Amino acid sequence: MIMSSLATTYDFFSYYFVLVVTPMFILCGVFYPVETLPEAVRGAVYLLPLTHAVHLTRGLVAGAELAQPVLHLAVLAGYALVGYVIAAILVRRKLMV
Repeated sequence: MIMSSLATTYDFFSYYFVLVVTPMFILCGVFYPVETLPEAVRGAVYLLPLTHAVHLTRGLVAGAELAQPVLHLAVLAGYALVGYVIAAILVRRKLMV
């Protein structure tokens, strides 16, 4: 939603995927465990939303016991809430020309 309110052309969306989404896929445990990363990088990776989504999804798909599901859900809800508020402010600002 934030990127939609800032986009001036369709090409603007490709910047978001190249600069934000792709590094998250590489670092957040989609392809390999986060525990294999160096300690400094691991701390930063736990601040990203995809890490928490991967932990929840892996636990649900594998049928294993979920570790800290409330924390993961709270982080995802926090990102959703902050993103919604920022997008709403940007859209209102754009509509109030």
